[in-house]
Amino acid sequence: MFGGRFGIPNKESIMKYRLFLYALVLWAGVAFAEEGTLSGVVMGPEGEAIPGANVVLISDLLPGGKIGTATDEDGRFRLEEVPIGEYQLSVTHIGYRDLTREGVGIVAGEQELMLTLETGIIFLDQNVVSASRRQEKVLEAPASVAIVEAEEIRNRPALSVAEHIRDLPGVDFSQTGLAQSNVVVRGFNNVFSGALLTLTDNRIARVPSLRLNAYNFIPVTNDDIERIEVVLGPGSALYGPNSANGVMHIITHSPFTSAGTNVNLGLGERSVRKVGMRHAGAASDRLGYKISAQYYTGVDWGDQDQCTDIDLANIGSEERLWQQCIDPIDREEVKVRWQRLQAIKTGDDALEPLLERSFDIERLSYEARLDYKASDDLTAILAAGYNKGDQIELTGLGAGQARDWAYNYVQLRLLYKDWFAQVFQNGSDAGDTFTLRDGNPIVDKSKLTAFQVQHSAALGVRQRFTYGADVLLTRPDTEGTITGGNEDYDQTNEFGAYVQSETALSEMLDLVVALRYDDHNRIPEGEISPRAGLVFKPKETQILRLTYNHAFATPSSNNLYLDIRSSQDPFGIGAAFAPVLGFAPAIDIRAQGTYREGFADGWTFARSGNGRPQFRSSFAPVAGMAPADYIDLGDPVFTNVMWGLGRSGVLSALNTELFLGLATTQIGVLQGLDRAAGEVAAQQLLGGLDALVPAQLTGLDNALLMLNLEKVAAGDPAPFDPVADVIDVPLTRSTTTETFELGYKGVVGEKLVVAADLYHTRIKDFVSPIQVQTPNVFLDPASLGAALGASVGAALAENAELAAAVAPLDNMQVPGLLSGNGNGSPADEIVALFAGGAAGIPFGTVTPEQAFDPTAVMLTYRNFGEISLNGLDVNLAYFPSDQWSLTGSYSYVDKTLFEKVDGIADIALNAPGNKFKVGTSYTFDQEQLTIGAQWRYVGAFRQESGVFIGDVDAYSLLDLNASYLLPFGDNLRLGVDVSNALDNKHRTFIGAPEIGRLVFGQLGVAF
Repeated sequence: MFGGRFGIPNKESIMKYRLFLYALVLWAGVAFAEEGTLSGVVMGPEGEAIPGANVVLISDLLPGGKIGTATDEDGRFRLEEVPIGEYQLSVTHIGYRDLTREGVGIVAGEQELMLTLETGIIFLDQNVVSASRRQEKVLEAPASVAIVEAEEIRNRPALSVAEHIRDLPGVDFSQTGLAQSNVVVRGFNNVFSGALLTLTDNRIARVPSLRLNAYNFIPVTNDDIERIEVVLGPGSALYGPNSANGVMHIITHSPFTSAGTNVNLGLGERSVRKVGMRHAGAASDRLGYKISAQYYTGVDWGDQDQCTDIDLANIGSEERLWQQCIDPIDREEVKVRWQRLQAIKTGDDALEPLLERSFDIERLSYEARLDYKASDDLTAILAAGYNKGDQIELTGLGAGQARDWAYNYVQLRLLYKDWFAQVFQNGSDAGDTFTLRDGNPIVDKSKLTAFQVQHSAALGVRQRFTYGADVLLTRPDTEGTITGGNEDYDQTNEFGAYVQSETALSEMLDLVVALRYDDHNRIPEGEISPRAGLVFKPKETQILRLTYNHAFATPSSNNLYLDIRSSQDPFGIGAAFAPVLGFAPAIDIRAQGTYREGFADGWTFARSGNGRPQFRSSFAPVAGMAPADYIDLGDPVFTNVMWGLGRSGVLSALNTELFLGLATTQIGVLQGLDRAAGEVAAQQLLGGLDALVPAQLTGLDNALLMLNLEKVAAGDPAPFDPVADVIDVPLTRSTTTETFELGYKGVVGEKLVVAADLYHTRIKDFVSPIQVQTPNVFLDPASLGAALGASVGAALAENAELAAAVAPLDNMQVPGLLSGNGNGSPADEIVALFAGGAAGIPFGTVTPEQAFDPTAVMLTYRNFGEISLNGLDVNLAYFPSDQWSLTGSYSYVDKTLFEKVDGIADIALNAPGNKFKVGTSYTFDQEQLTIGAQWRYVGAFRQESGVFIGDVDAYSLLDLNASYLLPFGDNLRLGVDVSNALDNKHRTFIGAPEIGRLVFGQLGVAF
């Protein structure tokens, strides 16, 4: 082309070559010029700049189908090197209607647009991150997500962040104090609950090791919250373990988009005083910062407890003390108070400070954060927070008095394009906290460290993959006060990886599938969590979801490693027999998890050759045995040891001034004797019983009875139930939850928003609240009565003198001890007196072979059962105008109590089957004044949570709130919240105090 036969150029070829070069240069110049720049400003309806708005160009001309950016703090954006052509422009920001423009042309050079977003009444264009762990529209999320916006939070001052989600559909909110609460979604609430996965800016916010959601320990201020997202039902497989009961995600403001200072002062009933501040700013266009702090004090509900003002001289008995102690003190706590009173009377003043509850609450928290934009694609965020508080907190073993309990965290996040990585550590220090049942200190210096990485990648415009991995390292440190004998073996390591695929099958139908694998160092096999969902969007304002989710919750540190003495000598047998035996044969109550180093199968029970369980006894030294030695039920030697001890115990109870005085009086009346003769007859009666009642019996057997914690709480004098056998308790496994859900969300007629979720849930291997699993061993009253009756009857017939000495028993009346029937023979009274007394003493306990304490009653956890339930959540919001809103919600669950599942125990939802709420809000005078009212009803339910067992009554409440932007000053706002305005005294949980009205006002200024 360019030369002759041998490639030597001629004149013509040189000319052609030059023309080709000219054309190539011209084409390159034209090609280079076929790119342009789009810039502009995004503003609100009143011309205010909107920082953080997402600006996206969409076209097949672009690699991946789209490019985008976010507006800076002045609302400006700039997209460079955009190929010339026509595009679709999309602008979005939370709280504003989406703006979409078709046919936006890009030409050579630069062009600028002025874009205005309109405020939306109905926020279906909101973006959320909690459903798929990436930003997406709430209407397109493959899960039911409820949102509480910053404006709602601003209009309702609250002491705890959990109060802001109280009225959401599906949320079960149990208030246990002025600022304390237990919160879950769709049931299975508990005291000391951590079931709801709670996050703050992607960080797990619970107290480490204990897995407790202490919402008033989260060091975030209301002014710093951008929004709260709640995933109803199981969380995505992307969240990993312990999201089976939903997700609550608190998202705070970026310092770049929320510059300024907020200061607020609060004042309320119950001596509530609160002060808070927040300041955010930017040192440059790349470095932003914010700090916040708050402090409040108050007097908790239940401060009418009369036990805190005791006249030692006038307290005559434990029963008298119990009568003076009212809500919310439990019976076991009163027993400990009585024991401490006796110790104080003897001069042990060191115990006195631990006698009373303190109803004063106090909280101090502060938080700081730095955001550094190293480039347009790379941002590093460093945050740290601290909280310290005093309060009463319910646990599965009774109430605890938190004193100077501190919680802290440090978190580092990195965001690079579609990559996200973070590391954080949560720490705890329980300070001077102690348990109120026994005054024992609680030490908790535990830590949770997490490493997480995630990437999201789009393949074209229809396919996106999200994948990642995380590591959770839990390191309890309780100095033996919580994990006891497991203190050196209580570390938990969890590793997980996941992938999620989102495919746009069509313009209206999306498919979401996910898979996750997790490994736990105490669970032999890994966990696999699949997820699938179809999202159908027939129009922009309507969506249908059909989802399946398989999630799981791993055993907590308490489930595995707990080892703590819950109650010392609760039956009083140690103190009763110590003077006679020379040692205290006490049977304590001990709470244990199901793990012990060296034993991989949990708790197993030893059995004799006939298959009956064996037991161990604190009275074993009487028979020359050790307390750890096993004894067969019905063993003829040890049953007679029991009988001998029981017999001596009854005789000791009779040889008291009280009984002898009553006997003297009644015998004197019956036989016409004077005082002195009556005393002689009473002594003869006692001596006759000692001689008449044999020290050895044949044919005795044992009975198994289980301690009933509900009866204990009620003060029942016979708190034991008969059981036939014991069942091994395996090492705690994960609880699996499968949920099928059909959901709808949409707008009807432009003013009505409807959201409804119908779900079916199956739960397998449920982990029970801590329960008694070890029965006590008693003398069988039937065999004892028969043997004793035969022996006493024969002795009375053979010895007239003894018969005469004990004859007065036939007509004597001693309340709680003896009731003579006057049938002419004292035999039945003697049998009832001795058999009833001896058969009421717990002589041993059927304890696991692996138990730390061989004779203690064991409280522990158990996996059992497979249950199913159906539920419905409905939420309505109607907007007659821009100023007025009407809301309503209803939640239903078809079953709240599953009785004797697998013949083992009940499973309680610990939440109502029906609850509903209606509310309204109105804004006056260009948003100067907003008022609101909500009425809510919570149905009755059965509660079985640790030692707190009983029935919670239904209640209904009226709440009022108002927020007023004062006409003087700049951004000076007054907020008032009236919770339970009609002062309807109610109890949301057994063990919690009765809750009344609380009026709380807050004055805040922003500048």
